[in-house]
Amino acid sequence: MFNPNLQLNDHAREVRYAMTPPAQPTGHANVKVLYVHRPAGRESRKLDDATESFVDETRMGAG
Repeated sequence: MFNPNLQLNDHAREVRYAMTPPAQPTGHANVKVLYVHRPAGRESRKLDDATESFVDETRMGAG
């Protein structure tokens, strides 16, 4: 059962231990480290050379 008064009361209580806020990010994050299962690249796919070339050439954001 949801009781908003209980939730608000929890926020009004004294903090017994305070968590340290995370460090501020500096620069750009490396998005490859955000994956739980990192991309395995071509080894994980069953594509012939022509199809792989087509995919590389038509990939969105490729430049």
